[in-house]
Amino acid sequence: IPSTVTNIEGGAFSDNLLPESHSFIYDRNPDGSENTSKLVSYGGIATENIVISNTVTIIDEYALSYSELKSVIIPNSVTTIEDFAFYYNQLTSITVPSSVTSLGSYAFYNNQLTNIIIPSSVISVGNYAFYNNQLISATLPNNVTLYTSSISQSFYDAYNPTKAAGTYTATSQTGTWTKQ
Repeated sequence: IPSTVTNIEGGAFSDNLLPESHSFIYDRNPDGSENTSKLVSYGGIATENIVISNTVTIIDEYALSYSELKSVIIPNSVTTIEDFAFYYNQLTSITVPSSVTSLGSYAFYNNQLTNIIIPSSVISVGNYAFYNNQLISATLPNNVTLYTSSISQSFYDAYNPTKAAGTYTATSQTGTWTKQ
């Protein structure tokens, strides 16, 4: 990408077949050089064992959406996972690093996650962040700000009254959740 390009929006190269050496697209600095702290798109052909660079601190809106990803490694350098970042993939598990403080709305919407562990560093989980998965187990710290649909209404009803840390389980994502 030439240095004359000074802005690339999130998801700009999604659904491409770029070689791995060029699969990650980063934000641009005002001079057109690459800003590797902000990942804006993934256009690679690979769908498994995707490793995000440890220079990344922000995963932008739609950055890895619609990429049919089955597995991805998020480094401890990431502090923010923005709205729609992993929207519509095939992730079966994800490790949210302890460096992350914010999970945006729809961040992991429509994947195949069955279990999530939210680290104590996370302050808020956006609307529909984990909605439309296959969650049956969720571990959260105390006092995380959730929306009624961050995981499901029934999860919100179980967690929100006390916001107690712990592992919550259900037979289905929209089923009755109980603290273990």
